[in-house]
Amino acid sequence: MVEKTALGAQTFLFPMPAVVVGVMVNNRPNFMTVAWTGMACAQPPMLSMAVRKQRFTYEGLTIHGLFSVNVPKVEHAEWVDYFGIVSGREEDKTSRAGIDVMYRDGHEAPMIAQCPVNLMCRVEQMTTLGTHDLIVGQIVQTYVDEDCLVRGVPDVSKIDPLVYATGRKTYHGLGATVAKAYRVGLSLLSKKPE
Repeated sequence: MVEKTALGAQTFLFPMPAVVVGVMVNNRPNFMTVAWTGMACAQPPMLSMAVRKQRFTYEGLTIHGLFSVNVPKVEHAEWVDYFGIVSGREEDKTSRAGIDVMYRDGHEAPMIAQCPVNLMCRVEQMTTLGTHDLIVGQIVQTYVDEDCLVRGVPDVSKIDPLVYATGRKTYHGLGATVAKAYRVGLSLLSKKPE
């Protein structure tokens, strides 16, 4: 049997996506890195993310109700980290990071052109949990770089998403494919339970 060490209640879920959330605040685009995010519902498509009320981005979420979730590549680690350590209250982060801000289809929330995946979202619910509020957003449009699609479906190896590992506070890539989902487990159906 493997020995385990009890560490108490921790947020050690590995890995977490390192995404950049875009909102309009004071009539200018603002971006913030968020690692505590994930898919929440298939139909309608929704995601959730945890944001502290004190964050400048939170103002844009509550005022406008629209936001983008931008999935950066591994090569974007420098400005993704910067968006998480500098407040938009202090400076215009977009110019220092050297990113291209884009808007599509009349949506007000800013997106990052360099990110291969951009999700345009509308705030559906906000729930106070403690240090963070849980924001549930409905995905109203998805944009994917054409060179990251294979037969019309996003290819994660071409997207090369940046992920975050809490605890040691490090960024990583995904690595090689391990197995085909909904297939690899089928072999256990013919195995007798122990």
